[in-house]
Amino acid sequence: MSSKKSLVFVKLGGAAITFKEFPKKANEPILDSCARQISDLKHECQFLIGHGGGGFAHPIAAKYKVNEGIAVAGLAGVTETHRAVRELNSIVVNYLMDRGVPAFSVFASSAAVASDGKIKQFYTNPIKELLANDLVPVISGDVVPDTKKGCSIASTEMIFSFLLKKFKPKRIVVGTDVDGVFVTENGQEKVVPEINRRNYKEVLETIGSSKYTDVTGGMKHKVMELYNISKKVSDVQIINLLKEGNLAKAIKGEHVGTLIVN
Repeated sequence: MSSKKSLVFVKLGGAAITFKEFPKKANEPILDSCARQISDLKHECQFLIGHGGGGFAHPIAAKYKVNEGIAVAGLAGVTETHRAVRELNSIVVNYLMDRGVPAFSVFASSAAVASDGKIKQFYTNPIKELLANDLVPVISGDVVPDTKKGCSIASTEMIFSFLLKKFKPKRIVVGTDVDGVFVTENGQEKVVPEINRRNYKEVLETIGSSKYTDVTGGMKHKVMELYNISKKVSDVQIINLLKEGNLAKAIKGEHVGTLIVN
């Protein structure tokens, strides 16, 4: 891995890069915008890119109840969910490559093993070698083998959290379709500029929920995973990918969403 470049983990959230209300429909203008912003900074940063399942994988995983295990989901549930993940991953990689980013697909389903819904093993050598050769790994939340349930869902945030054991990103940027983490206060929703050890529990109690199907637990799950991640990475931020330029600003360290610190 190049010593001159800082490593940045970026998640392109499914709520932003797809239309969750329309099955398997990519938000092409946003994907192209994200790819361009990443491309513009590829000479300054190394990237490990993750993306959510959005309207591709979440409805299928919910239909088959994949997170309840293979006895419930059946073989069709596992394979159909992974097929949807592959389809979206291919679209994301194509947009990145079209903008000159040397993107390379990596699938958690072939590298990770979970136990009762928690990742226990992850073969990271391919990612290490890709980064060493200035390629950009692109990984997604996915259905993975599970030693207790047969299968379970590993979110992008869970994957990022595990990869911290091997890689040391300077910052983590998680993009979605809202301006940050919303809480309800006196009947009104507002964005929290920073989540820290003083307000973490309060935020979790009042956090807004996604109106769309999200088998990984929505914003609450994101905040819980990213709060744990913030113990190891000082710059963790949730931003709105639908606002032009936000991604580039966050990659460069500007505060444009909700910071999560510990």
